[in-house]
Amino acid sequence: MRLLGAMALVLGAACSAGPAGTSEQLAGRFELAVTGAAPDPWTIEEPGPTGRLAVRQTFGPEAIGASALSGLREVAIDLTGRGGAPAGALERAAAEAGGQRLPRRADASAEGAAHRFFQGGRELLYTALPDRLDPASIAAAAAAFPAGGFTVLGDAVLFRPWPDTAGSPVEYVAVLDPQVDPDGLPRVDHGGSSYQGFGVPSGCRADLGELSWSEGAALVLGLAVRGTQGPELQLRVRVDGRVVHDEALAPASAPPIERRRIALGGRGGRLTIEATGGRAEALVLAPAITRARSLSTRPDLVVFLADTFRADNLARAGGDPRFTPRINAFADVSAYFERAWSTSSWTLPSQASLLTGLLPPSHGAVFEQLALDERHTTLPELLGRAGYRTVAVTEGGFVVPTFGLAQGFESFVVGPSNDLDATLANVRRVLAEDDGRPLFLYVQTFRAHSDYVATEAARAALPELFAEAPAAEAWDFRQLMDRIAADVGDPAFLTPLGSNAVMAPEVLSHPGLEDLHHLYRGGSWDVDAGFGEFLGLLEAAGLGAAPVVFTSDHGEAFGEHGIAGHGNSAFEEQLRVPLAIRLPDARPISTRHPASLLDLGPTLCELADVPVPEYWQGHSLVPVLRGGAADPGRPRLAFECPNLPSGLPAEFALETGGKKLVGVLGADGKPEPGSLRGYDLAEDPGEAAPTSDAAWLAPLAAEAARLVADYSEARFPAREIQLSAEAEAELRAMGYLGEAERPSGGPGGPDSTGRPGDPGGD
Repeated sequence: MRLLGAMALVLGAACSAGPAGTSEQLAGRFELAVTGAAPDPWTIEEPGPTGRLAVRQTFGPEAIGASALSGLREVAIDLTGRGGAPAGALERAAAEAGGQRLPRRADASAEGAAHRFFQGGRELLYTALPDRLDPASIAAAAAAFPAGGFTVLGDAVLFRPWPDTAGSPVEYVAVLDPQVDPDGLPRVDHGGSSYQGFGVPSGCRADLGELSWSEGAALVLGLAVRGTQGPELQLRVRVDGRVVHDEALAPASAPPIERRRIALGGRGGRLTIEATGGRAEALVLAPAITRARSLSTRPDLVVFLADTFRADNLARAGGDPRFTPRINAFADVSAYFERAWSTSSWTLPSQASLLTGLLPPSHGAVFEQLALDERHTTLPELLGRAGYRTVAVTEGGFVVPTFGLAQGFESFVVGPSNDLDATLANVRRVLAEDDGRPLFLYVQTFRAHSDYVATEAARAALPELFAEAPAAEAWDFRQLMDRIAADVGDPAFLTPLGSNAVMAPEVLSHPGLEDLHHLYRGGSWDVDAGFGEFLGLLEAAGLGAAPVVFTSDHGEAFGEHGIAGHGNSAFEEQLRVPLAIRLPDARPISTRHPASLLDLGPTLCELADVPVPEYWQGHSLVPVLRGGAADPGRPRLAFECPNLPSGLPAEFALETGGKKLVGVLGADGKPEPGSLRGYDLAEDPGEAAPTSDAAWLAPLAAEAARLVADYSEARFPAREIQLSAEAEAELRAMGYLGEAERPSGGPGGPDSTGRPGDPGGD
């Protein structure tokens, strides 16, 4: 019996076996078959037309006990459903503990779609526990839980029996609902990360079809075994029935991913992966077959994005050369863009722009609970269709699958925040898994982000910043924040002024603010050290000649214009970003060509000889990289995106030829004339002297009105999501979603929406 047959028909043309000299991802090729060897007491049900697989698990009365919630019964289960999203906060917290981080579905009727439960042959109804996690709310919900209702928490079903079925055996049905990306390829979410791949429950076999390969080829994949109890699962890989790999893997509720490179032998055959024995599901992540690279002429492409990294950390932008020596050396052998801008002053809209080629109003992800619509065409999608292995390695926050940023990435690996060592360890694993295809590698780190941390190595390397008090306890971010709060008063950090808020004069003059800047610079030195190690990893992996981009998604303010942090203005300290692009065959240059993060997608696609959508709003920088003339008059737009539920950006900026206009968008989405102010960046690079009557201001305002109108509507409306408890806690700690758990949200100011600023927002 074949499952997912309809999916296979749709994918047939795109996923046919490639020539013997090319490499290929295999996720889209699989067909799942039930082998009839399901472990006791499982029964694998006939699939529905969409390919959903249902695993029925039976438990006798002896397995049922009292739960911790008064009046509810409980039974431990082997394998939970996959593909639905828990409804209540308690259920979501339990799911996260099991490695799931999915947005809540807007359709409440679909919440229980991954679970069915029966007692005495009678079906119970899925019932959500409350959104609140406090004991009183949970106790009240348990007391009101209806007869014939059930919910799933981790590896247990909690239920209140129907009166006439109490004491009868129960059956839990785990519904394994295949997720499919916009290109029709199956995906698996695991532990906050996302992969092209599929699941193989015990008693099933994945058939990957007839394949050919070159001598010495291997199957490269990630493996995790999802289950909660019971014996090990036996996983076998076969070629034409011959076993080429056989191993036992222990199930776990949050299983680690184990990487495998399995030699295949011969030059081809029918490839299958089967699971038997344990009561669990093998997750097969980003499977690919290695072949010779000689037929691919496309280059590897690498982007390293240091979140919250000011342009003037670099010597090229006026920074102290001791702060970032390795990135300075990289910029010296690269094309360095002196006038590079982000498209926004915080992470989600700016990185969404980089990946979609669209300004924030055009892609729509301008609010903390809005995600990109999957109908956008992303940079990794284009490269993946052209034969690239597309991999992102990130540190979470907004750079997670929940916000739609994983679209098109074959592997989207999320590691711990502000941990560049862990990120580099993930990069090592990615580079070790080379399968012969050209690689697009996107690396994002929060190492320069708050809570700022300067390692002992950074403090020792920068005595001009830390010599008077180099001990770690003197440079704790939260203690520095508390010291300012104690001296200035809490919550008297902020004084509203105009469209944004500025810090009170006592904060601006407090020495603790400069200490925070020192701490940030120390963290930037650590980014520099990590980037140097990153370049070494590329060299060791044979990617030393790959085009490499170093950039950021926005800057950080430290008292300029009375503001700290980011996401709360359109001034240069927040919009200007470093941008260095190293090409192996291009002469190093420093150029004043006005670049934007919008331009990276078209640039990388041109280097890869991949066409871009006509509606993308950036322009390729390749002509400039190859020595072509700069265009100093090219206009650039950026938007503050202050997280209003409407998604309307408030402050915006337009720059052309060194003349900059800053203004506020009204409720109608048009620039408010009274808000417009101009800056001549050549004469006033610090934006200290705004003008409202310069001769160039009126034509620039007219151009701004025209451009803002052109880009004011999202191509596809963003999806509204509700965050998990884990994601909410992480973002609150970074200064988002309302008041953070620190004095007044930090020494930043709320923007025009009243959101607390923070030398950390995201």
